[in-house]
Amino acid sequence: MKSFGVRFYCGAFIDAAENRTVSEILKGLYDAHATGVAYPHIPDGGVIYELRDFDCLNSGTSFKGVLAVLRDDAPNIREATGTERVIALAQDEHIIEKNHFLYFSDRQLLIWQVNGRGSHISRLEKYLTEAAGATISLGDVIQPEALRKVNAGTVKRFKLRVAAARNADAIDPNNWEAGTFELMNGIGATTISVEVSTRRRERGLADEVKNVVHRLVNREDTRALQVQMLGEVEPIDLFADCLKERISVPMVGLYPVAQDIFAALAIAKDNQRIPLDEYFGQGNRVLD
Repeated sequence: MKSFGVRFYCGAFIDAAENRTVSEILKGLYDAHATGVAYPHIPDGGVIYELRDFDCLNSGTSFKGVLAVLRDDAPNIREATGTERVIALAQDEHIIEKNHFLYFSDRQLLIWQVNGRGSHISRLEKYLTEAAGATISLGDVIQPEALRKVNAGTVKRFKLRVAAARNADAIDPNNWEAGTFELMNGIGATTISVEVSTRRRERGLADEVKNVVHRLVNREDTRALQVQMLGEVEPIDLFADCLKERISVPMVGLYPVAQDIFAALAIAKDNQRIPLDEYFGQGNRVLD
């Protein structure tokens, strides 16, 4: 058996004027592939990303698939004697690392297998953004109580720690926190910790800070993020309060079977039904 983490995300277009959903982009990819159009290959950082084992279920009510990263920098094999030998790759052959996922159209809910050897969720964001021609966000589903406090309360202080960005395209010049990464690049730092607060009594930071918090929690280079709300004693740790699960799947040789991972992801969703219902709402409590 092998254990993997599971994370939960909500898909949406950044531009509220976009009259489309992420599931419509997935359905478009599936339909095009059915006519013989290959799934896009997205190069990024010296590797290539592609969709594999992708399927549309029940006419688009849900999807399952794999985001695969294709590498040509194959590792060496350590033999039982301790010696090494090279994995010989022919021209145009690649090593594949995979992240399996499920996507549910009714809530635009993504269930994502965490695989440290594969891709960060931001890679799927980029893949779908390329396919859609417009920026797509896959935002963490936060534990309902933590989300309620952030959205309803007044932010008094927040602390974050980020690692230096490896990709200049990941820095949005329209966001003030981009200056954090410029500072790191200018002085050769690899991490930076920032605390932003106000001493004004009974007043907090501007509401724009809530948008900053939501952006930072979804960055792959954010290492820690805590928010202190006015009137609350303990800060909210938004990394600890993201909805998470763990799955265990049997191995066949060195590899898990895809169908076992998909089934385990579905069980993870069922296990988190109560917080998911509270996060997304039910019946007439669902917000458009």
